[in-house]
Amino acid sequence: MQFDTLLTHIGQFGTFQKLVILWIYLGGSLDGYHYGISVFILPDHKHRCAIPGMKDDTYKVQGDDHLAAINATIPQHMKHDEIYYDRCHIYNESSNGNRSLVSCDSWVFDTSIFGTSVVEEMTLVCEDSMLKSHSVLLFFTGVMIGVISLGNLSDLIGRRTVMAYSILLQGVAGIASAWATNYYIFCILRFLTGIGCSGSYIPTFILATEMVGLKYRTAVGIVEQAFFSMGFIVLCGLAYVIHDWRILMTVISIPSFIFSASYFLIIPESPRWLISAGRDEEADVILKRMARMNKKELPREYFEEKIGGVERKKTQFWKICLSSTLVVRTLIMSFNWIAVSTVYFGLALNSGDLGGSVYVNFLVGAVVELPAYAICIVLLDRMGRKKLHALVMTIGGLSCLATMIPILMSNHETGYRWIILILAMIGKLGITSAFGVVYLYSCELFPTVLRNSAMGMFSTCGRIGAVLAPYIADLGHFIGGNIGRALPLLLFGLTAIVAGALSQILPETKGRKLPDTIKDAEKMSRKKPKPQAQELTLMRVQS
Repeated sequence: MQFDTLLTHIGQFGTFQKLVILWIYLGGSLDGYHYGISVFILPDHKHRCAIPGMKDDTYKVQGDDHLAAINATIPQHMKHDEIYYDRCHIYNESSNGNRSLVSCDSWVFDTSIFGTSVVEEMTLVCEDSMLKSHSVLLFFTGVMIGVISLGNLSDLIGRRTVMAYSILLQGVAGIASAWATNYYIFCILRFLTGIGCSGSYIPTFILATEMVGLKYRTAVGIVEQAFFSMGFIVLCGLAYVIHDWRILMTVISIPSFIFSASYFLIIPESPRWLISAGRDEEADVILKRMARMNKKELPREYFEEKIGGVERKKTQFWKICLSSTLVVRTLIMSFNWIAVSTVYFGLALNSGDLGGSVYVNFLVGAVVELPAYAICIVLLDRMGRKKLHALVMTIGGLSCLATMIPILMSNHETGYRWIILILAMIGKLGITSAFGVVYLYSCELFPTVLRNSAMGMFSTCGRIGAVLAPYIADLGHFIGGNIGRALPLLLFGLTAIVAGALSQILPETKGRKLPDTIKDAEKMSRKKPKPQAQELTLMRVQS
């Protein structure tokens, strides 16, 4: 009996699966906390040089005498008809009355918006301002290393085991980094947090999609992305009420311990993976529990024959190279992951500043992702993976290209602010939808024995895209002028459109059972699959 056929008897998405998936998705939402926390603990903190000899100096002007001392000590600059105080230099008056600019070694910060921050406590400003970016880079490096190593490990020792230890690492490193007093220790701990985040997120996605039946796989796969966005929303609320960065980091890290313990004690391993690993007795216990909670009965065939369609030996990822079909599929999906990530961050860098509160801006950016995932759920099973992915990638790419028009038409960008904003939101919807599609599409294209390893490699490609995006965006600084500002958008747009076009070479996975073996994956036709009569009957009975 095929595993997917068995699920039609004992429940494709019953009470058992709903409770398990809800809980592990709540745990997965913690990744959103750690991905977005840099916005609030490593902000562009307003500051200026401290006035020498003034012990009670503050960023906020305390009175006329204080203002006079600031004006006499701190150089001023005009920008957009506003006066800005120099952040890194003060006037030094010599004995003969001449004044010169010198670098300062102490600063005062505006604490009205962020309260305390890593930038303030570790003085990551002026010559050390790049250290702020380095810490973010190290976090994503940890994510990249995690998806490379833990993806393969999850295929070898199980989804749940990797999830439990990874989220535990996330919590330990998160709390430790909250109380780090040294910048380099802070960076090491953020690196470890990144590893924990990658190890808890992708196996969660794999476990959920392997546990449900064919007709529910689309919605289940997309909803995890929405939980990640909900993590952003919750983080924004926490950051708004907690202005001490150390307390904020502690608060978002504590839940990791609860989820780690629950994974070991309550959450079951993927029965599909257990069967592929030859651990039939453990899978049998879980499947009987699933049937009981779903108020279903195991079919007679289950007791008379072994579950088929699942490869029972462990397969190393390098064996994918022995299949030309899977090699081509891997290259196309790798490029798509790089493109999706590059365009996503590229749109964020080129859409312009929304203005107003940083909390509102962050919240809007997170909320706009929710309808994008809703679009995926509604359209994926109607349009199919291939067509929808090409469509949303094209929308994201055309949005980038369209944004070039107002930039090239005028030197006064503010005159087209709303046009740029609207195009950015349309692009954000498109590329966020592409993220949702590419996760599910990649998962369905590769067999059980390689699925987690493949997802780990693709997630690594996504991190490469995240690193490439700011470098492409900086091309405008080297070329200059309107053409320089438009060039990154041209590259982002063309990358998205080309990636969407290449995806049309891949087979459609809509309506197909998950491939369990390399041979199953190779046999996937580019034509629309035709369900067998027996499967149609079972689906009608189940529904």
